Amino acid sequence: MLKGGASSQVLEYESRFESLRGLFGRLLSDFMVMDFSFEKAFETAERFFGEGKVGFAGVDGTFYSERKGSKIHPLITESMSFFKEIVETKKTEIIFIHFNHSSRLLSGDKSIRNTIEAKGFYVADDGDELWL
Repeated sequence: MLKGGASSQVLEYESRFESLRGLFGRLLSDFMVMDFSFEKAFETAERFFGEGKVGFAGVDGTFYSERKGSKIHPLITESMSFFKEIVETKKTEIIFIHFNHSSRLLSGDKSIRNTIEAKGFYVADDGDELWL
């Protein structure tokens, strides 16, 4: 049994949080794009930032050059080929995020990271903060 005004406080917070239900999922569905297309990227940038150009994009980096069972995630090597022109012309910085625990990129071998960065791409680190 709740004492004092605690019962009304719980109801007040429940009411406040009810309006937020599903917000996180809706937000992620706009920011996390599964099937990439330049047209959809342009539309998303226009909607959120008021222009079709963005300074950076976080791209799925689950696997480097070989998939471990999942065909949902693009390989980093595939993404580097796909976004090569954008990076070379410095239109947008591409930052690889969301690494699988078994990815060779997370091993002690820094040559993979060096290869990615030598091609103009970035690799996110734990604790990185990106400001919009």
